[in-house]
Formats: sequence, C-alpha cells, structure tokens
Amino acid sequence: MAALNNSRSQNTLWLLEELRIPYTVQTFRREPSRLAPPELADVHPLGKAPILEITPTVADSAGTSTPATTAPAPPIRLAESGYITQYLVDHFGHRSPGLVPPRWKPGQEGRVGGETEAYVRFQYLLHYVEGSFFPVIVQYLLISGMSFCHSPPPLLSLTTA
Repeated sequence: MAALNNSRSQNTLWLLEELRIPYTVQTFRREPSRLAPPELADVHPLGKAPILEITPTVADSAGTSTPATTAPAPPIRLAESGYITQYLVDHFGHRSPGLVPPRWKPGQEGRVGGETEAYVRFQYLLHYVEGSFFPVIVQYLLISGMSFCHSPPPLLSLTTA
C-alpha cells in the first residue's frame, strides 16, 4: 500500500487492521508546501494516496486464502479511498463478524429492494463519509488553518471570530 502522511491513507490502514489483512506500507511524506511528493506519481498517475495493490488469492478447502500458485493474476491496483473501502468490505468484510450486516432479506436475493434495512444503512454511512461528510471536514481544516493576517479579503469574515 502506498500511504501519504496526514491523508485518508490512515483510514485504509485502520480497515486493513480491522479485517486482519496482511499488508506492507510504502510511506510518502508531504512536501513543505503540504502537497504530495512527485514520486507518488510513479505509483499511480493521479499522484495521490492511498493506493492499494492486492495480490489475488485462491481459497483452499478450509476457506483460508493463499497466494495463487497457477498462472497468477496480475495485482489489482486500487485508488480512491471510498472505492478501496468498498472493495475491502465486499471481499473481506466476513473476516470481522458484525462489521457488515446481512445483505439480503430471506428469499429476496438479487432483487431490487431486497436488501435488509441494516445493509442499506451500512452502505449509506459507508459512502456518506466520502460524499458529504469529508468535504465539510476538509473545508473546516482549510479555514481553521488560515492565518488571520494572510487571508484574502473575501475570506477574512470566515477566518476571524
């Protein structure tokens, strides 16, 4: 996993721990300008983190996963923290009982509207963080981090008490 300090990478690392997925981390440090270092673009064209690379595995008869031994598939490289979270929960959520509620009501498997209320709420909250909540956090961090004397006139009313 490619991780950038002070980024959403910490959320992905936390989820990897919760799901008991072994991982290695390649850490990148922000520049003094607070931007990601240019080397991160060597890992993924977006030059952002987190980037998660997953080696496909084969489940054995005991249900444990082992690296593929016949014609190994190329690693899967995922970007964007929301997508990484969704992918990990979909494929490994069963490793942490209680993390993911049952998806389908009995007899409603695969039908539109057949999901349990708990699953619908779980999906909503999973995406709420990235879609609605996180932009508010970022806005707060940006505004609260501004120096009063260096704020442009349109932002002075936002950065002063």
